[in-house]
Amino acid sequence: MKRWNRVLIPVFFLLMIFASLFSVRSIVNMQGYGKLINYLGIVRGCGQRIVKLESSRQPKDFLIDYVDDILTELSTGKGKYGLTPLKDDTYKKSLQKLSKEWDEIKKEIDMVRDGADSKRLLALSENFFATANDTVFIADNYSNGQIKNFTRLSIALSAVAIFTWVCILLIYFRRLLHLERRNTNLESIAYQDTLTKASNLEKFRLDSKHLLASNPLCDYAFFHLDFQNFKYCNDIFGYDFGDLLLKQYAVFLSEDMTEGETFARISGDKFVVLRKYEYREELIARQKAVDSRIRAFAMDSKEHYSLTIYGGICCVKDVPSSIEIDSILDRANFAQKTVKGQEERHYAFYTDSIREQMVEEINIQSRFSDALKNKEFIVYYQPKVNLSADSFDSAEALVRWQDKSGRVISPASFIPVLEKNFLISTLDQYVFREVCILMQNRLKSGLPVIPVSVNVSKIQFYNPDFVRIYSSIKEEYQIPDGLLEIEFTESACFENTEYFLEIIAKLHEHGFLCAMDDFGKGYSSLSMLKDIPIDVLKLDSLFFVSSPDSKKDLTVIRGIISMVKELQIRTVAEGIEHKEQVDFLKNIGCDTIQGYYFYKPMPEDDFTALLNGTGK
Repeated sequence: MKRWNRVLIPVFFLLMIFASLFSVRSIVNMQGYGKLINYLGIVRGCGQRIVKLESSRQPKDFLIDYVDDILTELSTGKGKYGLTPLKDDTYKKSLQKLSKEWDEIKKEIDMVRDGADSKRLLALSENFFATANDTVFIADNYSNGQIKNFTRLSIALSAVAIFTWVCILLIYFRRLLHLERRNTNLESIAYQDTLTKASNLEKFRLDSKHLLASNPLCDYAFFHLDFQNFKYCNDIFGYDFGDLLLKQYAVFLSEDMTEGETFARISGDKFVVLRKYEYREELIARQKAVDSRIRAFAMDSKEHYSLTIYGGICCVKDVPSSIEIDSILDRANFAQKTVKGQEERHYAFYTDSIREQMVEEINIQSRFSDALKNKEFIVYYQPKVNLSADSFDSAEALVRWQDKSGRVISPASFIPVLEKNFLISTLDQYVFREVCILMQNRLKSGLPVIPVSVNVSKIQFYNPDFVRIYSSIKEEYQIPDGLLEIEFTESACFENTEYFLEIIAKLHEHGFLCAMDDFGKGYSSLSMLKDIPIDVLKLDSLFFVSSPDSKKDLTVIRGIISMVKELQIRTVAEGIEHKEQVDFLKNIGCDTIQGYYFYKPMPEDDFTALLNGTGK
């Protein structure tokens, strides 16, 4: 027996040592398989990411090099990642196919960067993703087979080897924890906005749901924030400046967050925020503080951009407890849209009336195209009276919407909707064309014409094709120089003075007169008027509204008109309704008056009758 023991025990221990060595080798191989499969998954994901970036003209060469390195090491076993090729023919064939498809994608990327269409690149990426997926499954199946062999051997091990196995498993699980941490890092990347490093919408949903559940006694409110005309900021100043504003805004929002709050960038220039509060007033106060910081940042930049942010707020207590977070965000978005484009209000709380208002706005937006085709938009004209001649010598074109039923929709209702949905330029051009048609008909008939001013929205002002479009319409109808006047709001004038001067110069080259409308409404800078070659300055009607400091207002008006006359700029006072106002303006040298005291806006027929001397 002892002799058998002397023989069997050493044999047993030799077998155990051999089994242990084999087990260790199997475990190491399994770790290698897991690492290999993980890198195959990275190749699969990176391929899709690279194609998306190339399609949106955001090349990332370091990602392409990363995939190259991984595929080379998977094929040769040589590289810095420690990947050992699998000894499996099916896997090798699939890997060769994957490498070949990757080479085709790189060639197509070069063609897309040279200006080619990205459709073929997208198709190649789908094939690459499918092949990568197949390769992952093949490697996974091979790994599973090796694991089964290892399991069979493990069952045969004696109790003597348990301690050894425990040690090996500890090492194994340590490696698994390392991989888990890596997966956690990848998960955090998946939940992060790539530009601002803030949370994305999916992470915001998860965090908000957790915070609401964890703090049932707190009052919470959701914000939906949007930059005004951010597309034009990118078009005029470039995407680098736009990206800088977005990243800085994320920094300011992050600094405003307290424990139990969160925010995210969900797309483009849109951000969402979840805040706690005790009083609703503090919600707006906090948001105003953040927005004032980004406005100052934009204004202090070399671009001197005047940034406006609009926000909608939905308090959780104001909606049914059963609705999802997305529905609450929709309500906050509805509230934001009700104030977007307004000068006075930048924030609004969600109420039931807001939904009704949004339905009306959607109705206006959906009917606009057909209304334009059906000539439901009617151009009205308001004559302007020359005080030195006591007669009208020019007019302003305005627009009214009269639907098929005869109901007149107020410009105050449809203009803001069209501005928010970037449709106002179409209406501006429609009005301008109607004015040109009227002038052409009268000129051909030998009838008198007078200069007519047309309004141009700030959105259209930032359109790079604006001057080309208007000058081509003017030439199409053969309108002589000096008969068409373009009115800009003063906010457009002072937001980007350099760009404005360029536009004014081009308009003058094409025979247009240029007027600054609404002067005194909020951006006024008398010192800048000397550098802006406008032809007409229109004083905002707010100057002529009675107030406790009316004497001071009149002193200001007198000073403005005196200075502007020295600059050879004609002045127009709009919104004049009383004789006392007329007498005062005439006495201080104002050139022209526009208002109900002399004429209300009138349809084209009444206006032409007035021009012909047969109207009143």
